[in-house]
Amino acid sequence: MGSCKIASKEILDLLNEINAGLDQLEKGVAASVHKQSTSLWSTQEHLVQTVEADFVKTEGKWNAGVDFAEKESMNHLMNQADLKRSMPSYEIS
Repeated sequence: MGSCKIASKEILDLLNEINAGLDQLEKGVAASVHKQSTSLWSTQEHLVQTVEADFVKTEGKWNAGVDFAEKESMNHLMNQADLKRSMPSYEIS
């Protein structure tokens, strides 16, 4: 019976180490995802500002060389950026 208690304690210790490692991994992944999403939002915001500036320059008219699919894509991008601007930002600890 004594060896079972020792083995159980060792197993419990190993499980605790695994859980601690998984916690660290989860925090690392969350931080990485947060960093990447922040970078992607920043890039998207830059692109939207460029498109918006061009749109303003052309007095609200799309350039004749832009096809319908591109217009829809840009409209979608601009709508997403507006949505992001209105969302609160969350920091991951």
